[in-house]
Amino acid sequence: VELKDKVVKLMDDSISVANSPEWINSSRPAFVWASEAKVACGMAFGYLKTSYKDEDTLNKCECFHDRMVEYMH
Repeated sequence: VELKDKVVKLMDDSISVANSPEWINSSRPAFVWASEAKVACGMAFGYLKTSYKDEDTLNKCECFHDRMVEYMH
């Protein structure tokens, strides 16, 4: 899987959770991490579109998405 495709998948997952009333109204912090992941993955994707691989935003994208998933289960 190409890096750009992976980032888009993580971003799409995060957007879905951030827009879901189930998670917005949940006492678990999945929504918070989804919002953070959405921003970080969006930035990482923007960099990748210019052929720049920004390690910091890529790491944040993956880390924040992982945290979101942890709090969902």
